[in-house]
Amino acid sequence: MSLIGQFGVGFYSAFLVANKVEVTSKSGDDEQHIWTSTADAKFFVTKDPRGDTLGRGTRVTLYLKDDAAEYVEQEKIKNLVKKYSEFINYPIKLYLSKDVRETVTVDEDGNEVEGVKVTEEGEVSDEGEGENESKPKTKTITKQEWSWDTLNDIKAIWMREKADISTSEYDEFYKTITKDH
Repeated sequence: MSLIGQFGVGFYSAFLVANKVEVTSKSGDDEQHIWTSTADAKFFVTKDPRGDTLGRGTRVTLYLKDDAAEYVEQEKIKNLVKKYSEFINYPIKLYLSKDVRETVTVDEDGNEVEGVKVTEEGEVSDEGEGENESKPKTKTITKQEWSWDTLNDIKAIWMREKADISTSEYDEFYKTITKDH
């Protein structure tokens, strides 16, 4: 494939798991563009019709093959990034979901009541008027929250002070770059 010479084997390996790859990129004062390929020795570069959605930087989007579904699992992605980006000096972020349990007040029918909050200690605060004569019924619900999480928070070994690097960190770095385990 002629794409290997242009982008390198590491980037081309994305096509082992993806049918199509899109690289959206924006730098400085330039317009945002999208590079797209399906690994058929052709690629297309177009101005991004969505405009400036990145501000600055690059987003790589992989359209996974059917047999590569395991690569959408959060834990699989986190482990791969940790393993292969340990000494990369740029942040790699993943949009993660987590389940958050919350206690809410419900009426007799089990519907959530607005304006009445249950504190962590189980006390009820009524945001409406007057006092509650009886404690309302509560139930615990699970909500899904999404947030960006930086996966590679270790500063590259060559960017740190020598005195701050342990012998085991040197050993791990050596094993990583030499593949000598």
